[in-house]
Amino acid sequence: MSQIKFVYFDIGDVVFEWKQALRKIAAMANKSYEEVLSVFNKYDNDACRGKITGQELWEHFKEELEISSEIDNFIEWWANSFSPIPATHHLAKEIYRKYKVGILTNIFPGAMPYYVINGLIPDISYDAIVKSCDIGFVKPEAEIFKYTQKMAGVLAQEILLIDNSLKNIDKAKELGWQVAWYDVKNPQESISEIRRMLDL
Repeated sequence: MSQIKFVYFDIGDVVFEWKQALRKIAAMANKSYEEVLSVFNKYDNDACRGKITGQELWEHFKEELEISSEIDNFIEWWANSFSPIPATHHLAKEIYRKYKVGILTNIFPGAMPYYVINGLIPDISYDAIVKSCDIGFVKPEAEIFKYTQKMAGVLAQEILLIDNSLKNIDKAKELGWQVAWYDVKNPQESISEIRRMLDL
């Protein structure tokens, strides 16, 4: 029998796919995906810490990629570019019947409401939602994991983190959490392993 009591989901490339937004920017700028990703990586952590807004991130994209297009509400545009991963949504609802469930995400300020409106987040009642932009720490920093464990109210070994980032997985494991790596290129295999871990 599993000792897990609380399951945390990452969201990007776990419950929805998001990199098509970068591909749209690449097409807009007539630049390579790699060039866009390079700019994104420069500012992503600042946005996820709440130090800059999504609109400020867009201004960096415009300046560094020489984009003339205007986007009045970048966060809305950003969220509209994503697509849900139905298999994970089904899994989350299945897990919710047996376990407490939460979200642990590196996220831009103001983004979550658009993700909810667009049906990108599984429609369940979460026991905890930890957003990096609210607390100023990002995964894989130990502080965000320690804060998230307090929110769950259980022991480290009683938490399962489902995440697509090996850096995040490794840090959670180091702190005593149980972990499941989610491979967005092979979701069914990942989901089968998670179901096995949770005795579903």
